[in-house]
Amino acid sequence: MSNSVKRPLAPCTLDGQPAAEVVVGRMYLVPMVRGLFHYWRRRWPVLGPKHEDADYIGFEHEHYHFDWRFVDRDVFDTLYYDKLDGHILFAWALTDLRNQIPLGPVIWRRRKCHRPMPDFPRHLPMWLLTLEAAYADRVLTDALVCPHRGVALGGLARDTVGCVVCPLHGLRWNLETRRLVRDD
Repeated sequence: MSNSVKRPLAPCTLDGQPAAEVVVGRMYLVPMVRGLFHYWRRRWPVLGPKHEDADYIGFEHEHYHFDWRFVDRDVFDTLYYDKLDGHILFAWALTDLRNQIPLGPVIWRRRKCHRPMPDFPRHLPMWLLTLEAAYADRVLTDALVCPHRGVALGGLARDTVGCVVCPLHGLRWNLETRRLVRDD
């Protein structure tokens, strides 16, 4: 399938269809962006569109979020255990803000899924309550896309009550009711 075909920035099956479920050990077409992060200049798997988060989060620089499921094991282990202490994994974004090296274009590559999506630390971000309040009345469409930044939620693991957490900013959605689930 051509790299010029428009598809959501989320893992696809090898024939280019959105992945209904991402399974550890299987191969997928994954959006990748070349950039520098923690001294590694490489193509990084990304999830969701390039965006800024000035509105609720206060980060006004354009960036991508990492799709940690597809980051190579050695790099992930180094970042998760040695550098980032795991719980702040989601606070990091791929941006050209600090290093003056522009990010490359999105390209699609075959990548193996190495792990389930790590849990979003919903107890940590102080801005999450504000973001939840802004999206409290929204309902997911049949496409199962988070209305905040357009991230495909269908390939994510569901918890015991049928909810998924958007890996970009932590909004928790009940896939049966299609409504936002708030912790307050």
